[in-house]
Amino acid sequence: MRTTLLMVLATGLLIAVPAQAQIGHLAHSLDVKEAKASIEPTKADPKLTDMLLENLNSDNEGVVEGTLRLITRIKLENPDWQFRALHKKVDQIRQTGTTRAQRYMAYLTLAALQDPYWFKQLAPTEDPTDFWLGLGQRAHDRLVADGVVK
Repeated sequence: MRTTLLMVLATGLLIAVPAQAQIGHLAHSLDVKEAKASIEPTKADPKLTDMLLENLNSDNEGVVEGTLRLITRIKLENPDWQFRALHKKVDQIRQTGTTRAQRYMAYLTLAALQDPYWFKQLAPTEDPTDFWLGLGQRAHDRLVADGVVK
């Protein structure tokens, strides 16, 4: 089977994604503003949710990590949107992800899905490293505020 590659800027890095499986979904989903315009205020579009779930099931670590970041960004920009179908899959990645970094990203994504208002004050950044560092620091601040960590 011939694999056509599509270069997608998903996590701030160029990653190769099998086009046959991802081109119709990932490339379309990267424009958060476009998705935002077509979705009800409190319910995520089922097509968007299905696409995100499909990407979370990808064998390509970059696609999974980029999708976790995308889910987090969408939730922070639209805190009232419900992504119940994604919670279970993100929690599964948190527990059994292929790398520690992926599991940590899933942990932070899950935290943002559960309490987006706590993370709302994050400065917008296109750099994935800065994004995850800022999210991690905010999660740590939350643990300190809750008295879990001193």
